Amino acid sequence: ESPNNYRALNDLEFARCFLISDVGLHLYQADQASVGSASVPNFIAVDKKIIATEESWVGSLTDANDLGWTVNTPRELASIMAVGRRLDLRPSASFQRYKEMISPEAASSSVARHLFWPRAVT
Repeated sequence: ESPNNYRALNDLEFARCFLISDVGLHLYQADQASVGSASVPNFIAVDKKIIATEESWVGSLTDANDLGWTVNTPRELASIMAVGRRLDLRPSASFQRYKEMISPEAASSSVARHLFWPRAVT
């Protein structure tokens, strides 16, 4: 306890807390709901899951590929965050498939296929 009415955490307590860097937080709504996020692949690349607003493009992507959790209300977000470290943060098979699909290797292979396809010899 502190005279300034806040509580300091020791190292063990801090390690047991849910860190926001454990997930990508994408709470898009209203006019942002239809946009994507360039940071989603960054989280996926390092096996971090996503928390997204359900009625958003990122939320749809999250649900379709099992990239994490979607929420509709502040209460749902608080619930997920309260569970914290007890969440299953391990990537699923669907998550891994999506990760492979967006990998730099897959992207360069796709570009090579579409730009440098074999041409018919005449």
